[in-house]
Amino acid sequence: MHLSIEKSRNAISYYVKRHKLPERVFAKTVITDEASAAVAAEEVLFPIYGKKQIRAERPYTVGNADGYWIVYGYLPPDTDEDVFIIIFYGKTSEIMYWEHGN
Repeated sequence: MHLSIEKSRNAISYYVKRHKLPERVFAKTVITDEASAAVAAEEVLFPIYGKKQIRAERPYTVGNADGYWIVYGYLPPDTDEDVFIIIFYGKTSEIMYWEHGN
């Protein structure tokens, strides 16, 4: 799924400006498009939450704005489980923010 530039910009601005990670961490994948952003998200989140958990949140919603990429997990509306969100700076693949929550 695709997230509009305006919605991407608003979400990125909210999370990156209000939540700063304590250290700089980079994905190994070079992020150039929606597919590589999804691969980078899995690369980072699989070791933390497990492949089964993260893959269960497909199809991912991916957006970009102002050089940043944002990837959300998806769950059906009638599900009360948590989903992930992760934001990368595209030029360096630096992880700017991530969480797994409602």
